[in-house]
Amino acid sequence: MVDLLAVCVQCGMSLEVAFTFLSQKMAGINPDFTPFLARLVKRTEVSGLSDALRQFYIEIPSPENRMLCAMLMQSLQYGASLYEQLIILSREIREIQLLTLEEKIGKLGAKMSVPLILFFMFPVVVIVA
Repeated sequence: MVDLLAVCVQCGMSLEVAFTFLSQKMAGINPDFTPFLARLVKRTEVSGLSDALRQFYIEIPSPENRMLCAMLMQSLQYGASLYEQLIILSREIREIQLLTLEEKIGKLGAKMSVPLILFFMFPVVVIVA
């Protein structure tokens, strides 16, 4: 979603319009996430983007969402360029996901050693004996 948001911002859309566009188009990509975006768009229409992002920050407790909301709130407050920050954030999120996956793969070897000893090494020792 962060990459799509960056493309929308690069095309000249404001954040409000970009979130509205993404809430419509994300139904085909991730239907579970669409209601959250629809609520964000409705809150934006009612109370403004800052308050909507605060609620979105609380509503979805994932670290990636918190990073996105914090970056967008800072950008709204200080007026920084969105596209570059969104691209950097997207790269950081991918790196975090890759490191998490590598960590899980690293732990898999230790978890597989006990079944390997029980079901492979023990029968080999019995057969050799």
